[in-house]
Amino acid sequence: MDITVKWGSERFTIPFPDASTPLGTLKATLEERTSIPQTQFKLVHGGAILKDNNAPLSAYKIKPGSTLTLIGSTSSIPSKRETANVPAGPDVRTESGMNAAIQAELQKVEKTITPDLTALLSALSFSPQKAVSEGEESAAESAAVPTADQFTPETLKQTYGRVGELLLQSLLRLDALTPPTEWEETRRARKAAVKQVQASLDALDMAWKGALAAGKLDEGGAARDGTAQANGSAKGKGKGKRRR
Repeated sequence: MDITVKWGSERFTIPFPDASTPLGTLKATLEERTSIPQTQFKLVHGGAILKDNNAPLSAYKIKPGSTLTLIGSTSSIPSKRETANVPAGPDVRTESGMNAAIQAELQKVEKTITPDLTALLSALSFSPQKAVSEGEESAAESAAVPTADQFTPETLKQTYGRVGELLLQSLLRLDALTPPTEWEETRRARKAAVKQVQASLDALDMAWKGALAAGKLDEGGAARDGTAQANGSAKGKGKGKRRR
C-alpha cells in the first residue's frame, strides 16, 4: 500500500514504509522526490504539523492510505544572486523587528486572503461571527463581502483549497517566529496573530462542514439544487489539511 502526498496542485504516491520508520526517513524520501531540502518544507497530517523527525510514523497515525500535505516550493529556495537583489525584511533578531514581521504577516492575510475567504463564506451562507469570540474582529469580517455568484463548481473547489492552504502557510510563518520569554509584548502580539488567523481557518472549516451537514453540498463536493448557484450552476468543494 502507498501513502498520498499533496504538494500544491500535484499529487503523488510513495510506498508506505514500516510503521516504526522515523519521520526523518520519510522526509528524506520526500526531499529526494521534490528536490526541496527538509528545512524548507513542512509536512501536515490530520491537521497537525509533523515536527519530531525521530518519532515513528505510527506516532502520527500515518498508515497505508493516509494523505499528507507538503508545503514548500523549489522557488522558495533563492539563488545567491536573487538573495543579493531582494530587499531585507524586518530583522527578527530585535524585538521591534519581530513585531514588524508579525504585523506584516497580518497585513498580508488581510490584503491577499481575506477577500476570497469572505466571498467563500458568503457563498456557503456562513456567518463568520460564529467562529470568533465575541468582541473580536476576524479577517473575514474586515472586508466588504463580494457577491457569491462569481463562483462556479470548479472555482468554489479551487478557492476552498487555495484559501485553506494560504491560511495554513500564514500560521506556519507565524509559528516560525519565536520571541524570547522576556519579550512579553511581542509574545502576546504573536499569540493574538495566531489566534486571528486560526479563527479564519476555523471559520472556513465550519462553513464547509455546516454546508455538508445542512445538505447544501454532497460528499462529492457538488452543491445541491438551490444552494450557492452561479449563473444556474451549483458549486463544488475542495479539500485541504488543516492545522489545529
